Amino acid sequence: MILFILIIHILFGKTALKFSQKYNIPIVFTYHTLYHKYVHYIPLIPQKIKEWFAIKSSVDYANKTNLVIAPSLEVGEMIKNFGVKTKIEVLPIGVDFSLWEKDIPDKFKYDPRWFGKKILLYAGRLAKEKNVDFLLRSLTPLLKEREDVILLIVGGDERDNLINLAKKLEILDKALFLGWYPREKLVYFYKIADIFVFSSTTETQGLVTLEAMAGGCAVVAVRATGSENLITHGIEGFLVNEKEEFREYVKILLSNNDLLKKMKKCSNKSKRIFYLEKC
Repeated sequence: MILFILIIHILFGKTALKFSQKYNIPIVFTYHTLYHKYVHYIPLIPQKIKEWFAIKSSVDYANKTNLVIAPSLEVGEMIKNFGVKTKIEVLPIGVDFSLWEKDIPDKFKYDPRWFGKKILLYAGRLAKEKNVDFLLRSLTPLLKEREDVILLIVGGDERDNLINLAKKLEILDKALFLGWYPREKLVYFYKIADIFVFSSTTETQGLVTLEAMAGGCAVVAVRATGSENLITHGIEGFLVNEKEEFREYVKILLSNNDLLKKMKKCSNKSKRIFYLEKC
């Protein structure tokens, strides 16, 4: 006798919900996005109204499913406070770190644009919700002050606006916009960087930060959901709130090599928790 168990697992979608209800099939919803943090893409409507509607819609949807998966404890608590009554299970997304075991090609490692410098790295989308302008404004005095420090920005999307801002801040020679790289090459940046600098406040788990930590980066990040899930302040890096505070902690790590090495080592160990085992 063969037993088939059918479960619908969705990220969001009314069609899947209707299908589930029509055929009485259990449906699981992964709350993978802080929807209210993305409403700036909707024009004309006041911000508060857009945020309220995004939260209400996602909660109403979650409460029609059989199980909600949250990628982190923080997200689980957040959506419970929003009003989700459906059972919530915390299940982080696993990562296959086998790419991190490969050697960095010499051509990449010794690239004259960054070889011999202290490397600050941002990787990810450059959309408004990622708050990259915060990084540029925060780090400008440091980049101008330290000839041995460079900021590498890896990612696509809204590059033009940020490049124009870097020009205005007069740091375009110290903040290199490198565009998009496939994951197998993105890993090289994680492995050569000293500090991963991250300003997003919209993460549910912070996978890009986890990937950087697996490469051995210490982290300075804005205190927010996602980053708080991965970083203990003073262990793998620092969690901060203000631009000046952000810059000061980066400076502390750059001027204290022993502390930097210790945090890089602690960061690298964190990947064990999220390693996706292969069968």
